[in-house]
Amino acid sequence: MFSVFSFFFAAITGMGYLLLMLRYTLGWKKMPKFLPASDYIPKTKISVIIAARNEAANIVDCLKSIASQHYPPSLYEIILVDDHSEDNTVESAQSLYISNLNIIEMTLFKDIPVVSYKKKALETAIAAAAGDLIVCTDADCVASPAWLSSLAELYEKNNSVKLIAGPVVFHKESSLFERFQSLDFLGMMAITGAGITGKYLFMCNGANLAYSRAVFQEVGGFEGINNLASGDDMLLMQKIAAKYPDGIRFLKSRESIISTRAEKKLSAFWHQRIRWASKSGAYKQWGTQIQLGMVWLFMLSILLSGLMTFWNSMFFFVFLVQWLLKAISDYMLLREATLFFKRTELLGIFLPALFLHWLYILTVGFWANLKLGYRWKGRSSV
Repeated sequence: MFSVFSFFFAAITGMGYLLLMLRYTLGWKKMPKFLPASDYIPKTKISVIIAARNEAANIVDCLKSIASQHYPPSLYEIILVDDHSEDNTVESAQSLYISNLNIIEMTLFKDIPVVSYKKKALETAIAAAAGDLIVCTDADCVASPAWLSSLAELYEKNNSVKLIAGPVVFHKESSLFERFQSLDFLGMMAITGAGITGKYLFMCNGANLAYSRAVFQEVGGFEGINNLASGDDMLLMQKIAAKYPDGIRFLKSRESIISTRAEKKLSAFWHQRIRWASKSGAYKQWGTQIQLGMVWLFMLSILLSGLMTFWNSMFFFVFLVQWLLKAISDYMLLREATLFFKRTELLGIFLPALFLHWLYILTVGFWANLKLGYRWKGRSSV
């Protein structure tokens, strides 16, 4: 009886995964690229917000890339919110003498219980912001020169746009582990773009996110989601999408890329992915839950089929077919993603990445639902 159940479980989850990845691949492939107009003249006042904690090693490169934007300096400000850094983050930022940089130190909240320090930092910055468009990135990121102009042009072209998710990629890899993360992340970007465009999966990354200050206030900001240490990006997006389902856009443009570094250590990678996965229980859209659940169940079915080979040798064939389905599904998506981002060399590690992806999805998905917490910026989520 268990063998019959295992067989049907493997078949259903395998076909579900294949169809899901095919949907993402076709959605990304058909999604039009954003082409900036040669005669575009910016009008939007932008507030770039960076919440930083212990980022002395990265903040200079980050701020230099933003200060060098191809966007009129009179139309944007940079607000750096220092979240109780214990290093020279503030001093490093001040050494650059950027005229439109405003630094806010969160010492006011030092003795007040706060679950999500990052959300509090963002709220503090938005309250002080002068821009109509809030643009968020992270302190360990660098921006492409046309980043702000691309975001602003898309925002201005359509009055219905309330939130824009932009592409984030890893760069400067120095190991197989880092290259795996880069390849995996490109796949995430393709899924993000396809899901947003098709209105069936609202995902984003807070390192490249823009939204109207008015809509942030209209949906109550982070109210209702500030009980989680993370989620300032996806949970806010889903709040806005619930009210304005036609107001969410993905900016498919290489000119708008934000670049950052992959995690160097396995422990840091583990806590990062646990943090990302821990938000899933707070997603209000059942479609998102189903898609994430389908992916995890397929990974589980591969494990079960492998174990069942010790019970019934016929399951070795099922096990091989499942890996073939995963390989075909993943390769379709990753090929399209690497072509767009001009990183096709990463496909050279596809086979080890195939296994690593299965392993981390299976383990992280299980561990995150145990609610045991994670560490982030020297703090624990529990």
